[in-house]
Amino acid sequence: MVPKNRYYSNQACIELELPANKILLSDFDLWHVVLMDGFVPPDDMDFEKYSREDDRIEGLPELEKQKIIEESWQHIFDVKKMVNGFKAVFGKLTMMMLSKFTITMIIIS
Repeated sequence: MVPKNRYYSNQACIELELPANKILLSDFDLWHVVLMDGFVPPDDMDFEKYSREDDRIEGLPELEKQKIIEESWQHIFDVKKMVNGFKAVFGKLTMMMLSKFTITMIIIS
């Protein structure tokens, strides 16, 4: 839901009711790492520990390196680690899922 103190022109707010098994939750902040083909650490590593692990991975043969990187992407789906926000996606939107729909049009001149 859009906070009442934020005003954007031509905004829409959609509230849905979906069964939990139809929603894929993922860490919002870590998606950029996946999109940049990067390594997602298994925990909240400090910079020095992360840097050592990254150096170790970079020294591996290309196929092994890519396998480790792609396997690390599973960490973005660990709901227990999501403290700063998450992204929720689902496959299909039907009218039956909508519980509330509002459109706000603000004209500023």
